[in-house]
Amino acid sequence: MIDRQTVVTHWAERWRTIRAWGRPLEEVAVAVRERKERVGSTGSAWPQRRGMVVRAGADMPDALETILHEYAHLAVSGAEHHGEEWSAMLAAAVLEVTGIAISTDGTKSVTDHAATDALRVWWRVTGHEFAWGLLQKRARLRRQSAP
Repeated sequence: MIDRQTVVTHWAERWRTIRAWGRPLEEVAVAVRERKERVGSTGSAWPQRRGMVVRAGADMPDALETILHEYAHLAVSGAEHHGEEWSAMLAAAVLEVTGIAISTDGTKSVTDHAATDALRVWWRVTGHEFAWGLLQKRARLRRQSAP
């Protein structure tokens, strides 16, 4: 069965090597966990330990944005948090993945929302939203028909 954790892990693996990072992030340990009963996603990155955790909520584009958000932390200087370098890195990743340019003028929250909006558009226009909806419906039907 294809579940949220599997899908988010797939995209995390696929996006390790995008050009925006400046180099492959293959050494980064990525853990994906599901946030039960939650819509939003959260994440943590540890640049010195070369690891990150994504806690994926039910909103798939938000979970996917969290992957890029945390990878951006790992691709910039360890001292950088949500400053200009991080914002530029996230914007470059979003542009590469979605083809949509986002503004880096503003707060971390503004940049995050713009990135999530871009991923939401990409998710819909590429057909991923439709396919994910079908998988969710199939899983619900299987649960309902289980003995």
